[in-house]
Amino acid sequence: MTLPLRAGDILPLIEMAAKYYKTPAAERPLPCLPVINAHHKILFRTVFVQQDQIRKVVNVLVNTTGSLHLPLAMMPPSDRNFMQPWTKLIQDIFNTTSLKGISICGILTVEHCGKPEAMHDGMCITLLAHVNATDQIHISNDRYRWHAINDENLKSLLINKLKDGRTVRAVFF
Repeated sequence: MTLPLRAGDILPLIEMAAKYYKTPAAERPLPCLPVINAHHKILFRTVFVQQDQIRKVVNVLVNTTGSLHLPLAMMPPSDRNFMQPWTKLIQDIFNTTSLKGISICGILTVEHCGKPEAMHDGMCITLLAHVNATDQIHISNDRYRWHAINDENLKSLLINKLKDGRTVRAVFF
């Protein structure tokens, strides 16, 4: 039995699901359920990771405004293009619109709580992005800096998550 498709935009998602189930269970990302946190806006938090394999150093980009925190981009309510706020964030940090040397590995977490209704309609998606150390990408904004990860467990977890297929794929990028 075959069913007609109204549109073909679902096909890449079906192919991703088929690939996921063909991958051995030990190599799949762990199941990811939303974290129950209320947000008023749509936010993209990004964990930018830079790895120096020779010196065995792993750095995470942090925003130094106020207390240290991960870079954050907000999606305007009228906008439906997920890539635009993220590109603006790249522009703010690295003073470039080129994504050369920066690759999105996938989604680490999704935070959402729709209660009370119409008050917390937002969400926060935490993305993992790898910044290639050999591409000479420099931070051009004083509000950001690289922070070395000294905890060996966290360093190992981040390196593992950078591997292909270890995070939930971000299909909107």
